[in-house]
Amino acid sequence: MFGEDFIRFQNYLLVGQFLYLKGKVQTRYGEQWEYKITSIQLLPDLRSKLVKAVTISLDVSKITSETASQIDDLVSSHTGKCDFNVVMISEKEKLNVEMVSRKYRVEPSNEFLDKLAGIHGVACKLI
Repeated sequence: MFGEDFIRFQNYLLVGQFLYLKGKVQTRYGEQWEYKITSIQLLPDLRSKLVKAVTISLDVSKITSETASQIDDLVSSHTGKCDFNVVMISEKEKLNVEMVSRKYRVEPSNEFLDKLAGIHGVACKLI
């Protein structure tokens, strides 16, 4: 990265910074190839911009009132802009039922995802 590109992106170029690079591969000086960066974004900021929904999957046979309470408390305390969906799975009946929450919208932060992963029987997916 040289010249104009360096000046445009220099604020992002810090040691320890996690970046998301967008660009294109193009020819340079005839036969050489280069990766031309077109945009840089901070990786931590990207999740909140790109994630549209958080979907959790629960096995019906493993749901307890404690599990439901934990999920309710967690979702209530991490409000945001992403849709929140729940997929109920019954291995015995071989059924999946997807439910979209109209009441809750969540923020897919590291803390939220870590706490979801800590709840027994809950699998999480970002869409």
